[in-house]
Amino acid sequence: GPQASNVFSNITPVAGTPTHTIRVTDVCGNTSTTTGTINNPSAITTATISATTASCSSSNTGVIKVTVQSGGGLPPFRYSLIDAVTSAVVMAPQTSTTFTNVPDNATGYLVRTTDDCGNAVTSSTPLLFPAATAPTGSVVTTPSCVSSSTGRIVVTPSAGATFAGGTFSYALYNAANTVLVRVTQASPVFNNLAAGTYTVRITDQCGALGTVEAIIDNSVPALTATGSISPTCSGGSSGVIAASASGGSLPRTFSIVLQSSGAIIAGPQTDSVFAGLAANTYIVRVTDACGTISNSANLVVGDLTSTPTLSTTTALDCDGGSVLSGYGGGGSGGPYTYGLCTGTACNSFGTFSTASTFTIPSSGTYRVAVRDRCGLQTSSPDVVINIPTKAVITGVTKSNTCGATNITVAATNVPNTPYYSLDGGNFTTTIGSVPVGNHTIRVSNFNAGTFECASDAFAFTVSSTPSNPTGTSNVSICNGATASLTAACANSSVVWYNASLVAIPFTGSPYVTPNLTSPTTYNVRCEDGACRSGFVTVNVTINNPPTARA
Repeated sequence: GPQASNVFSNITPVAGTPTHTIRVTDVCGNTSTTTGTINNPSAITTATISATTASCSSSNTGVIKVTVQSGGGLPPFRYSLIDAVTSAVVMAPQTSTTFTNVPDNATGYLVRTTDDCGNAVTSSTPLLFPAATAPTGSVVTTPSCVSSSTGRIVVTPSAGATFAGGTFSYALYNAANTVLVRVTQASPVFNNLAAGTYTVRITDQCGALGTVEAIIDNSVPALTATGSISPTCSGGSSGVIAASASGGSLPRTFSIVLQSSGAIIAGPQTDSVFAGLAANTYIVRVTDACGTISNSANLVVGDLTSTPTLSTTTALDCDGGSVLSGYGGGGSGGPYTYGLCTGTACNSFGTFSTASTFTIPSSGTYRVAVRDRCGLQTSSPDVVINIPTKAVITGVTKSNTCGATNITVAATNVPNTPYYSLDGGNFTTTIGSVPVGNHTIRVSNFNAGTFECASDAFAFTVSSTPSNPTGTSNVSICNGATASLTAACANSSVVWYNASLVAIPFTGSPYVTPNLTSPTTYNVRCEDGACRSGFVTVNVTINNPPTARA
């Protein structure tokens, strides 16, 4: 029946949609209804399981995961492991999708899914879960020196669902696997071994034992040494030798030897780069783990004396600015820095910086200089910059007041031949007749085959001659009354005049006259600026009152 709570529990599912009607009643007895659907959940789909880690035969250490979860039903789901033969529950229902501490089972497991309604479904294909196999692995070896034991073995245990995994331990035996060479250790690395054949014993978390063979030879490749050179700035110690080596037995160390005396001036060290070298002849010496030494050929660190190259470019701006750029190269190499000076044959460049582009504020003579990393400097020749002046149109004069017309353009900053562009067209020396309409024109100075900075667009209008006004008519009024006079003009203004053709201070239509007591004549025409139509006359006559007769 009716209840105060808006929650209904323990509703019986019904097939179809909608399945239930909810009625709401207020204190006044007013009701409103809505519908809802509560169906039985769909059938549960079976889950899929896979082995992650095999179990020890003597203890329960296996791991099985649900890799494809169930669908349908009413979540949450609970999963349990079932013996595929006996149907016994091996792992109780759990919400987790990972089963741990699972015993081995050669005949396999099924997975059962139970939803929140208690409905259950069990997979049909068993997952075989035999006990873990003996561990195995792979090895990587490093050769040993002939005169000393420098060999190395690195073991990588195999992994997978058929192995027990966990923590491994390692021991090293002779080739026959009968004589202990190194006691059991957690590390998979065995160092300082002589050349020979060994057996690595791998023990997994189950205590199972596996073996892998490792062979260390003493065929160490021949050791060679070389180096690449970066010269030094003249008179300084900025030279660099980058040593390199091949062959030998790792690790290797590097030294720099002064060729003239045989003295070691740097090293031995593991870093192969030697900086801060003065001009001289050097040798790179490499020593490997076997004590083998290899010397490079003579390496000459020379002085850097060549000056950098320099090229310049300019970019002029019609708005009154200019940019001068320098581009350095060669010499002692970068980073390059740049300076600017003003005046013919100037040489005071001020502060140098990595910025290679300079903004030039005014016309004049300039130079750019570049310095390389050694401070060697090159200056450009004089660069003469004439910042152009933009042409300016001050006015347009039309030969005809109205209608198509020739025009004369008044402009400044055009000392040579003016070229004109009408309405964005090509620049030419002549303009020709300009038709009625709104227009723009630009002018450019043409000097020695070059167009200089053109003016901004100058806007002007060529007006047409208006047609005579229409819609006029003579008017008769009573003595002392006003008259309403009308006229119409297309694309122009209606302007009224008196009989003497003096403009009346009124524009538009209708024009309401003053009170008139005598016949009066008006004139009207259409005007568009200085373009005007002909006059049309409008007469106002007076109707006098009738005279009574006996």
